Amino acid sequence: MKRYWITPIIILFQASLVFSHPGHAWDPDGPLEITITHPAFSIKENILYLGSTPFTGIVIEEQKIANKLLEASDIPNSILTGRHSYKDGIRHGLSYNWHSNGFMKSSFYFTKGVCSGIQQEWHENGRPKSKKDYIMGTLYGLEQHWDEKGTLIKELVHDPVPEEDIDGE
Repeated sequence: MKRYWITPIIILFQASLVFSHPGHAWDPDGPLEITITHPAFSIKENILYLGSTPFTGIVIEEQKIANKLLEASDIPNSILTGRHSYKDGIRHGLSYNWHSNGFMKSSFYFTKGVCSGIQQEWHENGRPKSKKDYIMGTLYGLEQHWDEKGTLIKELVHDPVPEEDIDGE
């Protein structure tokens, strides 16, 4: 007999995720402040709850389009702005954001709430904006930044994290 796993998907209209850090839109090492406008969700000590249970599943963010013609038609009147995986109330797995024009804005991978792996960002025109590698929230390896025309404008190399730091020793 085949078994199927169903992941709960929650659709939030006009939801927003706000990451607080002075001078930056988001910092994987900094505090995570989440604001979600949906009555069933709450945030306590940076844990996302659905009712009284830490949320496990996928949060879909959509933004409503204020357009009278769309409201009177069968065409959806919202755009996808984010898709975020959670486990036990914290980000775990892939997290994506899109610009309002439909182009990818960012792609992150989280492990127990901490950015791990490749983090990528794109300009509104679809060209790469930045690419960084993380090991459990710490930058390592090559970091690259491009302007809106696709010209490489900044390149940094971060020292790899010593093995004893990875193992927690």
